Amino acid sequence: MDNLDRKIKHILSQNISTKEYQNTVYSILSNLPTQKNNKTIRFSKLYHILAIASCFTILISGTVLGKKFFIKYFYNTNKGLDTAINHDYIDEPSKVTVESNETTIQLKNILMDDFNLSFSLLITIPTDIKVSSSKIDIPDMIITDDANRILYCANKESFDTFCQNNKLDYIYNEFSEDYINSGCNHYIKNKLSDNTIELVYNLYGDSYPKSKKINIYFENINIYKDESYEKLETSLNSTWSISYDLPEKFYNREAIVYSVKSCTNPDINITEACLYNTGMRFEFNTKFKEWFSENATQDEINKAYSDLESWRINEITKYNRGYYIYNEYIIDNNNNKYFPISELGSSYTGYLVNGDFNHMVTFDLTQYNANINNLKLHFTINLPCINEEIIVELERKS
Repeated sequence: MDNLDRKIKHILSQNISTKEYQNTVYSILSNLPTQKNNKTIRFSKLYHILAIASCFTILISGTVLGKKFFIKYFYNTNKGLDTAINHDYIDEPSKVTVESNETTIQLKNILMDDFNLSFSLLITIPTDIKVSSSKIDIPDMIITDDANRILYCANKESFDTFCQNNKLDYIYNEFSEDYINSGCNHYIKNKLSDNTIELVYNLYGDSYPKSKKINIYFENINIYKDESYEKLETSLNSTWSISYDLPEKFYNREAIVYSVKSCTNPDINITEACLYNTGMRFEFNTKFKEWFSENATQDEINKAYSDLESWRINEITKYNRGYYIYNEYIIDNNNNKYFPISELGSSYTGYLVNGDFNHMVTFDLTQYNANINNLKLHFTINLPCINEEIIVELERKS
């Protein structure tokens, strides 16, 4: 997925109005660079209309982690991660600790695969400061690896400083293989005392590299009075830098690739069917009739949006079923069923007004499960123009 796709996907995943979609996407397109994969982009009138007027329904969920206790330590709804961690796909560093300004940071647990980078920090602040709320933020955190790739950074000043110090020509928010577009959630898992807490970070991205070392750097820890992140109680300022050599199992990971043996709908173009340590990623695209023509009037465009929204509401309220895609599962050789992971970053569906349809999903089947040579994948496409169950037979490549 290139930078244009990422930006549109991010914006259109937000809960905003149709008019805001149009204005925001137009702004993005107007400010994009003219190069894409070393080829010049020329936006046709139709492309602008489709991109600006479109409402990619992006359904995002994602992945995070645990070792029996560690599953609950993060989220306990990801059976794929549960399986991987129960097979020791996790690391618990021994005494990786830094101290500065009377504040100690310890890296307790870490897991990294193709789509997840999650870790926990044990933070002990000065004894005269009490953590009275459940919200702590590290706003300037930057996470890098041994090849100077940026795995996560949501602070432009930290980004610019790192790039300048390492003579890198990365551009903020212009993502690439060396600068990963990571989503993030974090929270306090345990409050061990008035001045010691366990802070969990869950990052998720399209594809993490096979890093051999991870570096976590930050200079500010903000403690808030409430959950709104508006009333700052205390701000600790210093320099904390953690470097840790990752275990071989993280950077020697290899995906198992599948070929398509058969598909009940020949118009389905399967672009990925791969089995990873913590889940199986499946993606396809296809094409349906456009919502409206290039020469459509504003009234016709408004009606197309209104009709689709009415249909979506009807599917939920009358039939109690999902729109676009539902009833997804995988069956292995022994008729065991595996289902989609339901957390942030693990799936999305895009349905564009020109009829382009794209779907990505992550199932809780992993490399540690048995009977994975031949798989059968079921899902139902549900649109105003079609309601069809699709069955795809997958065969492990030798």
